[in-house]
Amino acid sequence: MKSCLAALLLCVLSVPSAGQAVDEQMRAKAEWLAQRILIIDTHIDLPYRLNEKSEEIIVRTQTGDFDYPRAKQGGLKAPFMSIYVPASTEQNGGAKVLAEHLIQMVDSIIAAHPDKFAAAHSVADI
Repeated sequence: MKSCLAALLLCVLSVPSAGQAVDEQMRAKAEWLAQRILIIDTHIDLPYRLNEKSEEIIVRTQTGDFDYPRAKQGGLKAPFMSIYVPASTEQNGGAKVLAEHLIQMVDSIIAAHPDKFAAAHSVADI
């Protein structure tokens, strides 16, 4: 009797509730839409993060807010790489030097992975 009750309880617990089914339908629709519409993120601080900690962005990372596999999976079509420089680099032209370095880094990422990234200089490019 105990084993029948345990089996019945296991079956009941493994059946998705109506709420779970709706959640799964909504997730499937959101994923479908994300792959078909233009999603733009206009503020990705990736260059500064890469300057502080060398990481490969074309593989899934455990840290950071951006990597290519997660962006692709989420439907991100146009990541805009922000060139962030801390205020502390302002003295003696340090901010300009760092900004130019980060811009070069973005250009290097595009050159190293032309199948994954491209520079967009206009709306038409996107």
